[in-house]
Amino acid sequence: NRYRPPNFITVRRELHGMGFHGRAAASKPYITKCSAKRRMQWCKARRHWTLEHDESRFSIWQSDGRVWIWRLPGERYFVKFGGGGIMVWSCFSGAGLGRLVPVKGTLNASAYQDILDNSMLPTLWEQFGAGPFLFQHDCAPVHKAG
Repeated sequence: NRYRPPNFITVRRELHGMGFHGRAAASKPYITKCSAKRRMQWCKARRHWTLEHDESRFSIWQSDGRVWIWRLPGERYFVKFGGGGIMVWSCFSGAGLGRLVPVKGTLNASAYQDILDNSMLPTLWEQFGAGPFLFQHDCAPVHKAG
């Protein structure tokens, strides 16, 4: 007797029968009203001297993450040449927005340093002058390289 795994539909039917229902997983932790209020107070207290920044990728046709689909044998969705996308970087503070910078290729230490020199520093001078400031980052590996 060889083990044969149960059919997916059978498993799903049994789970439904026990009260389980499928749904997309939460992409970020739940924030309570109290926690959201504390975060907002923290941000407002620092908005005049903190510069935040981040980079984002925008894809035209598909997610960069893993997507599961179900198709019949022989069925295939095809987009000729992909669809492309763009990565951008920007920063902001309580004083305003920084430049929106397109990132060509992979964001590595060299490209990131170029963005800091040519986009972040001019924004700092425009928004804060010579005054004190905090440059906030999210500890992504490229932010700590070099």
